[in-house]
Amino acid sequence: MTSLLRCGISSLQPCIATLEGHTNNVVAVTAIPEDGIIITGSEDGTICFWDINTYKLLEKTLNHGLGRVWVLKFLKGSSQIAIG
Repeated sequence: MTSLLRCGISSLQPCIATLEGHTNNVVAVTAIPEDGIIITGSEDGTICFWDINTYKLLEKTLNHGLGRVWVLKFLKGSSQIAIG
C-alpha cells in the first residue's frame, strides 16, 4: 500500500499533485517555503522531503527512532525539525 498526499487548498479545488512515497497514512505535514521543501511524516515511521515546486521526492528518511510520526514542526530561524 502506498499512501498518497493530495495537495489542494480545499476539497473544491483540483488536486495540485499526488506525492507517493510512504507505505502508510500521512499524518503530519510542514513546509519550509524559503528553502523550497515540503516535509511529510507517516504512520510507517518515515519522513519524506519533497521539492515544493516539482513535488518530487528529495529524500526518504527511515528509522528515526519512533514507531510512527505524530507531528512535524520546522523550527523557524534554524535548520532543525522537531519530530514527535
